[in-house]
Amino acid sequence: MFMRMSKLFVFILFLFSVSAGFSQLTDTLKIYYSIDSAGLEGEWKNEIRNIAKKDIVNIKIYSYTDFLGTVSHNKYLSQRRANQVRTYLISQGVKPELITECKGMGIHPFSSNENRRNPDDRGILQHRVTKLEYEYKEIQTEKMAVIIETTSDSVTVVEQPEVIPIFANLSDENLVVGENIVLDNILFQGGTPLFKPESEMALKQLLLAMQQHPDLKIEIQGHICCQDDDLDGYDRINQNYELSSNRAKAVYDYLIEGGIDAKRMSYIGFGSKFKRFPEERSAREEDLNRRVEIYIVDK
Repeated sequence: MFMRMSKLFVFILFLFSVSAGFSQLTDTLKIYYSIDSAGLEGEWKNEIRNIAKKDIVNIKIYSYTDFLGTVSHNKYLSQRRANQVRTYLISQGVKPELITECKGMGIHPFSSNENRRNPDDRGILQHRVTKLEYEYKEIQTEKMAVIIETTSDSVTVVEQPEVIPIFANLSDENLVVGENIVLDNILFQGGTPLFKPESEMALKQLLLAMQQHPDLKIEIQGHICCQDDDLDGYDRINQNYELSSNRAKAVYDYLIEGGIDAKRMSYIGFGSKFKRFPEERSAREEDLNRRVEIYIVDK
């Protein structure tokens, strides 16, 4: 004999992605220069090529110099820097009409001998800069979970968005002592240990994982791209050849500022020794080589 039930079950049938329209985003790339130089070095060209691949709405270019040299020379130099960035953008397929500003601003307003902090730099590297501000469109997709609610009388399909964590692998079962976790979503500006704006959510989730696992001890490992030797890269901010180490330290410092005990962490840079893609054939492969990994020391 079978009993009739008023409600049998609820279950997730499957997941799929749907387009949720376009979102207009804003970002900034900062390009740094050697003293009295306006040329674009290789890694900056890679960054600009990545921008040119986006669905660009608008680009503004503002270039500065530090305090070295005369006012007239620096006005000319800053305009050369802006013009070279504009020319390279156009060579990569960006329509000229989308570049609405291209200005040499002369000497940076905060640049002076009194503001120098690095005794190895006659000027101030942070002020020898081009700011490339751009807006672009991005298709927004959303994971949808199709839920079937079944009763004796009807079947109802309910679509609900599913939140996919960036670091789904930072779960208890995946935190294995002696293994590495790759953090693909922590991105850096080329040639610097400065985070790109889109890294914010990834950094917050890493901080949350450290807070939720108070016994977790880690080693933060930095890596770089775009070099064929085993050496480390040149850090234009700190002006040394410790770029991968400085990027790992940037993550370390972020976690310290978030309240994580320094005794739970260490950091190291491996330069280009351990590329995931030895011969980088795309911007994506460059990004995956330019990465930070977390080595699980203890849990």
